[in-house]
Amino acid sequence: MGGSNARTVCRTSSTDGRLRLRAGSLRFNLLTGRIQPFVKAGFGYSWYRVQDTTVGDQPLPASTSPFLHVPSAHPWTRLFPNTIHYGAGIEATVTAPRAPLTGVGLALKFETTFHAHSLGLEIQDESQLGLSIDASVFRPNYDLAVVFTF
Repeated sequence: MGGSNARTVCRTSSTDGRLRLRAGSLRFNLLTGRIQPFVKAGFGYSWYRVQDTTVGDQPLPASTSPFLHVPSAHPWTRLFPNTIHYGAGIEATVTAPRAPLTGVGLALKFETTFHAHSLGLEIQDESQLGLSIDASVFRPNYDLAVVFTF
């Protein structure tokens, strides 16, 4: 046990073929024992596809769009990450190897993460005199995992 309190976590996820997310997190463990509460924050890229969407009571004409806001060099604004996230959780070590690469450890982890995605689209808001705003989505994510360590 012991050691550094900072950990980098890389994550790749997909939801129903409509959202792609590539993000990384910096995790800070608040304790170093068998029970480790932690906080984390990070950023990344997300791109999405519009499927089976209605505006008011009217469905959009295309039932499925191509992926939107795919990271690329053109336009240059898509080079920058469009998703930030933060969260907290707890990891409980059930068994741990005595030294690195000498056995298998087992832990249970629960975490919640909140993602804010900038969609890269502009929505005309007539109530604000036609000024355009950047559309965004805020979504929570809850994970329960079994963690194996070596």
